[in-house]
Formats: sequence, C-alpha cells, structure tokens
Amino acid sequence: MWSTGGDPAADDVEARVRAALDPAAARRARDHIARTLRDAGVTFEGSPLGVSLFPTVLAEAEVDQMARAGRTIRAVLCRLIAAFRAEHRAGDRAGLLHGLFAPYERWWDAIAAERRRLPEIGLMRLDCAGHPGSWRVLETNTACPGGTTVCASARRAWLACELAAPVRARYRLREYPLDDEGQFVAHLARTASALASPGAAGPPGIAILTDRGSLSFEIELWREQFERLRSAGAVDGPLVVGDVREVEVDGEVARVRGTPVALIHNKLNPIDLDPSERALAGWLAASRLPGAELLNSLGALYLTEAKRVLACVRAPAVQDRLDLDAAERETIARWIPATEVIAERIPAGTPGAWTDAESVVRRRPALVIKPDALSRGEGVHLGRASTDEDWRRRVADTVARAGVAQEEVALARASAIDLDAAGQIVWGEEHLGVEIYYVGSELAGLSSRASRLPVCNVGAGGRLRPVLVLAGGAA
Repeated sequence: MWSTGGDPAADDVEARVRAALDPAAARRARDHIARTLRDAGVTFEGSPLGVSLFPTVLAEAEVDQMARAGRTIRAVLCRLIAAFRAEHRAGDRAGLLHGLFAPYERWWDAIAAERRRLPEIGLMRLDCAGHPGSWRVLETNTACPGGTTVCASARRAWLACELAAPVRARYRLREYPLDDEGQFVAHLARTASALASPGAAGPPGIAILTDRGSLSFEIELWREQFERLRSAGAVDGPLVVGDVREVEVDGEVARVRGTPVALIHNKLNPIDLDPSERALAGWLAASRLPGAELLNSLGALYLTEAKRVLACVRAPAVQDRLDLDAAERETIARWIPATEVIAERIPAGTPGAWTDAESVVRRRPALVIKPDALSRGEGVHLGRASTDEDWRRRVADTVARAGVAQEEVALARASAIDLDAAGQIVWGEEHLGVEIYYVGSELAGLSSRASRLPVCNVGAGGRLRPVLVLAGGAA
C-alpha cells in the first residue's frame, strides 16, 4: 500500500483489494459508497463526498503510539492556554506568551475572562503526515473537526462494499468511538448532563452555533442523529442550532432563541469574528457563566487553533515557562516538525520560536510556509515547488498573514484508482495524511485524507480514505 515506508500488513490488504478489483467491481463499489452516503445525507457542503476505493491501513501498536503522543501534546496545549490566562491576569500584556500571540490581541481579554469547568480543549484533531513509524503532527484543529460524523459514514460504506470482504475475512479491525456516527452527539449530551445545575427545570440544552450558517454541512446530520438517539431513549433535553449572535444571557442562564443551554459547541471559523461586535456580547457573556460552558474554550479557538502554536510549544523559553519534563520535551521534538513564526526582522534578544523572512527565503527547498489562520490549504506553499522569485513574494505575503515556516515532511504515497469515461480502471498514486481525533483526553477515532496534490485537503479537491486499524493480527 505504501510506496515508501513498507508495511507487510498494508501490502497484504492492498493485494487482497487488488485481487477483488476489475472494472465492474470498481464501479459497483464506487456506486455503493456514493449511494450509501447520499441516503445517509452525507455530503461535503452539498457536493458528493469523494472516497478512495483503497483504505489507509494502520497497525494497532502504531496507533497506540500516536495516541500517547497526541495525548501529551493536547495536555501541553491545555497548559499553554492556562499559562496565557495567568500571564494576562497578572497584567503582563508584554509577556512571552502575549508576544507570541500578538495577532489575537483583540481576543486577549475575552480569553482571560472565561470561566471553565471542563478542560480547555474538549474536541481536537491533530493532522499528521509522514510514513508508518515516522508520523509527525503538522497542524492542530479545534474549530472545525469534521470527521466526527462524515468519516464514520465513509468507513462504514467502504466496509460494506465487496472490496472489503476479503480484508474482513482475514483481519480483525479495531473500532473507535467515532467509528459510530452517533457517538459525537451522544458525547455532547453526556457532557451537558454533567454540567447541569442542581434544581434546573428540565434536562440541559445543547447549542451548536455557527457564524451566519458557515461550516454547517455536518449539523443536519448531528440533528438527525440526536433525534434518533432521543427516540431510543439514549439522550434527552433539547438540541438547538443557531447563530453565535443569538445567544442571550438572563441572570445565570444562557439561552439560544429562548432555549436554556448548558453546553455550547462552536462550529465556526473564529477568525471571522470581531469581539467588539455588539451582537456577540451574549456569546462572550455565556463563556463567563458558571451555568454554561463552551466545549472548546476561547483560548482553544484563538491560541491552539493558530498554526503558530506548534512553534510556541517547541520554543525552549515556552517549555521552561510550562515546566515541561524531559519526556514531554522529547515527545514534542519527535512528533512536531521544526516550526517558526516568520517576522520581517527579529529584534535582538527575542526568545525562540521566531525566524526572519530572509532566513526563510534562503532555506526555500526545505520549507513549507502557511498563513497562521487560514484553512483548506489556502496560502500553503512548498519551497521546492516554487521559484526563487515566487518564493520571496509568497514569504512576504505569509508575513503579512502572521504565518509560519515549517520543515517539510514528506507525505506517504499510496495506490489510487479512478474510473475513466469508458469505465476502465486508471491506476495511480495519491498523497495521504492521517488525522487523529480527541474527545476529552482520549483518542476517539481516525480519518485519512488523500490528494494527487502534495497538500491534502478535501475542500481543495482531495477525498477521504477509509481508515482500517488492524487489531493485533489475523481474524
């Protein structure tokens, strides 16, 4: 399956899928997957969701290793947010962490004022690239972790097609909570119940908030899943979908369109919001209530969602501030590639995590540059694929977008097939990455994205690959 890295089990899975493949079988599998997703209401923003006919295969032991590393990284990020709050409350607006997160100054006060009972990060995706045995975390994502539902549907559809039969006959597959499409909304319901105030009138409500309907294509699925679970008696209380501007605070109670809510999940791009907008006052006030909670804190949305956070946690001065032990430092060095915040020039005495634009220009062949807060691969450029002139211009643009430079990590390549206009199989390769999802502190599931381009993103023309984690050995 892997063109580099080598994994005997993955090679065996590929051989079994290939043996079941002919043009007719490929068409039936493609049509089955498309029909299953359509019937389940699964799309990508209203368009058909592309799913590879080959799975991404991982060994259970390797996933367990990834899970441990991700758990450490998440814990460090939670401590980073707490340290930022402490620095702000101490009045140190010129402090180390405030300097690193200067682009988010307008959100500093709101982050520091939030009251939390839940951990800072309730839901997180770590985007990984590399090869078996050498995966690296390229980005964090807390604002738009779309695989909570869609990837489970794609995996289930693939496992039910005829190409999966010889694989299922040979291997036991490990299952994770997010392999069940309804588990995310069930988790929201459990969390809301745990937050419910004693003596509250009726079961606690859950709000899923968007910004004028953006990033909303999974929400109808969540609503349908919640209703199915309610019909089965597995959840209770209301689930309300609304706009972030519809939150109102009445004493100690947060309401969305009149419905009291204990838990708010923000399905939005936080960078698009301005805290000075008067219509956001209710949402910000809700973040300070003892009777309401954001699933992911404002600190998670504005600090650990930023690409610069990886540069931050790799910086020795920040590691010292967070009092990281040797094992935590080793995990970060092993799993996070060298990442630096780019500035036009770096003042003398500035702590690590920064680099100057001229240094990035000189190191072009080894680097990738990224804007700090954009998504879907927008503004991501590989140095080796750029001319000197284009690279210099792109570096300047990345500086203007408060972006970062990161050591390029070679993406795994795996077999891919498509069907041409005549219905014949066209063989090829696609780049792929693996995403690991955390609900709370536990690994909750995995997804995989693939693309013919070296920046894997479904919104930019890529597709999903079903993830199979082989549980120990043969069935």
